[in-house]
Amino acid sequence: MSLLPSLQAAAPSRIIVVASEAHRGAQLDFDDLQGEHHYNRWTAYRRSKLANLLFTYELARRLMGRGITANALHPGFVATDIGTRHSFLPRILWRIGTMAAVSPERAAQTILHLACAPEVAEVTGEYFIDKAPARSSPASYDRATADRLWDISLNLTGMPDI
Repeated sequence: MSLLPSLQAAAPSRIIVVASEAHRGAQLDFDDLQGEHHYNRWTAYRRSKLANLLFTYELARRLMGRGITANALHPGFVATDIGTRHSFLPRILWRIGTMAAVSPERAAQTILHLACAPEVAEVTGEYFIDKAPARSSPASYDRATADRLWDISLNLTGMPDI
């Protein structure tokens, strides 16, 4: 079931999508969108974060004027166990790397800002880093790619268009 009617009934509403700076340099491969022919977890992660941004920008366009905003953010490199849980790096290297990472509480600040701050109540279709708007990669603004991804996603999920 779609959440859209509930979000519209509760307007003004906010949709917040967690992306990542890892999207930079990524490109979607529509011939192997789900990684069925060739899979690399880092490439898949980067592409998923690019897809998050394409989706957010398209969603913001489609919801314009309905009292619902959609924004994305990069939480930073967060000190969690994701690197060891998914075997990105050996445990010792991940632990060393996370010494420079931000705490989960610090990472949550931009999420909370987008969810609650009055100054972003009407901001939509933006990407944020450290509570400030930022430019994402050129690929993330490609309208044709966003449209194509949107249509494929609707087909894969069986959801109606909005």
